[in-house]
Amino acid sequence: MSRGNLLALSALALSLTAPACFLAPPSPPNTWQSEVEPTLICPGDEVTVTWNAGPWSGCRRNAAGEFVGGPANCGHPTRIAVRSTPDVFTADPIDPRETAGSRTIRPVENTSISFTASGRNDTVGPLNHVVSVMTEANIDSGWFYGICDGRRPSWQQLDLDKSWIPETAELIELCNPNDFRVTVSVATDGGIRTFDLGAAGDESACTGALDGVVRQVSGSTRSATVTAGSGCSGVLAVPPRPFRVLETWSCS
Repeated sequence: MSRGNLLALSALALSLTAPACFLAPPSPPNTWQSEVEPTLICPGDEVTVTWNAGPWSGCRRNAAGEFVGGPANCGHPTRIAVRSTPDVFTADPIDPRETAGSRTIRPVENTSISFTASGRNDTVGPLNHVVSVMTEANIDSGWFYGICDGRRPSWQQLDLDKSWIPETAELIELCNPNDFRVTVSVATDGGIRTFDLGAAGDESACTGALDGVVRQVSGSTRSATVTAGSGCSGVLAVPPRPFRVLETWSCS
């Protein structure tokens, strides 16, 4: 047998008889999950805070307040810290061993939340989240966009699903900022209410206080500024121009 073959066989034998070498998983793990939802609320709305720093399925607190998880009921070295400014966890503190869990909080002011995980050798984070609380009325522009409804020039309903307004906020007033009159119809819990709004500056330019608005608001105008040049027929589809109203949103 040649010298080269002998060397190859020796290397193979060494690889088969040498003890296996395994790298321990990183501590803390590379995956550090955290979530805060929703992040835009009215004062006192529920916000769910969840996190999972692992490892394995994470160390969780059961209904009896005991920590459960592997290995050996959370004997691993990973520890976490979930802190907020202002402190919203005083009623239900988060133990450093609770590497996976959730809390429901009810902020009444802007709140920042940070998540940090640490192990024997390193630290991950912090991961930062901010909950914004709407404490004052918010005035925003709403648009009625022109469409052809068959042969009739018309306008789409207002889009009242706004990502910058809390879901629990309510539409409490509509005002006309234009130099022409408009008509708006508002669906409420008590039925449809229709308002003929005067031009900007008129006493009748606003609807006054609205209550129980179902998110359906339609509008129209006879102003030539908006309708001039429009036409809807079987051979023509030129919708009227859009026009604007001002929406006032508030947390009840």
